[in-house]
Amino acid sequence: MKTKLSAYAFILLSIYPMIVFADSAPTNIQGDGNVKIIADSIECDQIKNICVATGNAFIEKLNVPDKRTIQADSITMVFEKNPDNHPADKKDEGMPGGQKPKDFHAEGNVLVTIKDSIIRGDQANYDPNTEVAEVHENVSVTSGRNEILGNYGRANLKTGEYQVINSSGRVTALVFQDNKK
Repeated sequence: MKTKLSAYAFILLSIYPMIVFADSAPTNIQGDGNVKIIADSIECDQIKNICVATGNAFIEKLNVPDKRTIQADSITMVFEKNPDNHPADKKDEGMPGGQKPKDFHAEGNVLVTIKDSIIRGDQANYDPNTEVAEVHENVSVTSGRNEILGNYGRANLKTGEYQVINSSGRVTALVFQDNKK
């Protein structure tokens, strides 16, 4: 069964059963596993346990003191399979199997924010359980005026720690003592 939501659809994903909000954002969202997703279009397949957000896709981790986001041309969300292989309860119909997301795959013009740092690349994978994002191809990490360039980046969105490598050469870093923007 496929569900399609369009133009600025909002989805609240949490560790508890999923709830879909279309065309309006909830104002009081509690729980540390919640994320808000905004895109031009969101299509979900409950049998395959996936949702695909396309067109200016944006994910924001809610209820955290610092900003943690992922943006891309498209983001595919993979959900845990229902262990009992039973269809979701009626209250969970909006999301695949009423399960929590286990992976996010971002494609095209990827932008990951951690506090005041921005990581750019062509592709990214994000694990919501560990809060680790891996960014691939044309990677740049910017913090203030400082910038690091490579072709692979790994960032822990919870701690703000990141690393950049370049398998085809050396990593380039521009570091300014006066970090004015």
